[in-house]
Amino acid sequence: MFKGIEVHELSPNINLYTLKTNQFKTDSVGIFFERRLSEEEASKNAMLAALMKRGTKKYPKSRDLYRALDSLYGAVYSTNISKYGERQIIKFQMQFPDSKFIEDENIFEKSITLLNEIVNHPYTQGNAFAKDYFEQEKKNQIIKLENRINNKMAYAFDRCIEEMFKEEPFAVNEDGEIKNIEDLNEEALYEHYKKVLATSKVDIFIVSSDDRNHFAGDILKLFEFKNEKSSPIPREKHIYEKKSPRHIIEKMDIAQGKLVMGFRTNIAYEDVKYRSLLVFNEILGGGSYSKLFRNIRENESLCYSIFSSVEKFKSALFIASGIDFDKKDRVVDLVLEQVEQMKQGLFDEEDIENAKKSIISSINSIKDSPNKIINYYYSRILTHSYMEAEEIIKQFEAVDKSSIIEAAEGIFLDTVYFLDKKGDKIEKN
Repeated sequence: MFKGIEVHELSPNINLYTLKTNQFKTDSVGIFFERRLSEEEASKNAMLAALMKRGTKKYPKSRDLYRALDSLYGAVYSTNISKYGERQIIKFQMQFPDSKFIEDENIFEKSITLLNEIVNHPYTQGNAFAKDYFEQEKKNQIIKLENRINNKMAYAFDRCIEEMFKEEPFAVNEDGEIKNIEDLNEEALYEHYKKVLATSKVDIFIVSSDDRNHFAGDILKLFEFKNEKSSPIPREKHIYEKKSPRHIIEKMDIAQGKLVMGFRTNIAYEDVKYRSLLVFNEILGGGSYSKLFRNIRENESLCYSIFSSVEKFKSALFIASGIDFDKKDRVVDLVLEQVEQMKQGLFDEEDIENAKKSIISSINSIKDSPNKIINYYYSRILTHSYMEAEEIIKQFEAVDKSSIIEAAEGIFLDTVYFLDKKGDKIEKN
């Protein structure tokens, strides 16, 4: 699927990846700045992503910037923050029509120029971001963080991660913390912006129907990057000793309890057993055919929703469910029972085949979107796994019952977080 990707090392800290494909009627460009996830930086990076949608030196007002995008036949621009393990990535992405389908053969160069304007020439006043834009986005970011609590399931999931990975960078929320944003000003954020440009590892992606490799020689000039250095980010801790699980109960005025159980797997994404772990997860809680859904929701009627997921970079498995408050202990027991049955091999070939088909279908769907291709390939870069998608699919096809049982051997419960009704006291043991 990705055999057409060419890699160009533009400098020790900047790489360009180009993919020539006739599948799309648009060209896509992405610029990813890699930062170490930390409480000190997370709020600043999140603010940068929000603020740099507002205006540039050439287009100081938001409407000017959007008019410039419209002039490029409705080009679409986005910037956001993503968390990959203990890395926080600032993404700038633009999608615009392929020149073959419009009457402008220079649209690629024009779009690159505008993207450079957004990244390298944000709207500033002196040595600071424009104060009115800064204050508006600061307020918006605080509201966004305050509203986290409105999605109780997502809130419970985040809280389980915070408790399970306490004292580790992974516990940091990619959107930052309210107190850190409140303490931030436009001068300090602009200084941080200059640091991001100078010290980040940068990966640039181009997906186009044309051969864009000839841009490799000019890309540093086109994007004006003056990257000085970047410190390698170490591999995340992913092996843990087994211990008695911690139980955390947080009380809130809610209508439905939220239970999140965090398990250690001690299987690194580099390990061949990782594919078997993903199949294990799919059988356990991947959909309406899963063990958790059928046995706890359908047969026992003990929860409103239930699912499981694997956190790739930290080798953790999470099971989350919405339940009645008085059903918590029973659901925990049944979840542990289902995990133990999986370890004992109490699942059949149909379960395995359904799980593998679902995973392979998901992999195949990546090629349907240029942004999915870019994000998928970027995740492979971060994990130093340059395997073709076809080879990964073959590895999933080779997964069998014995390899799933082997992958399940080391799974153990680490943290149980429960969002209970009424009050605001947090109980831990």
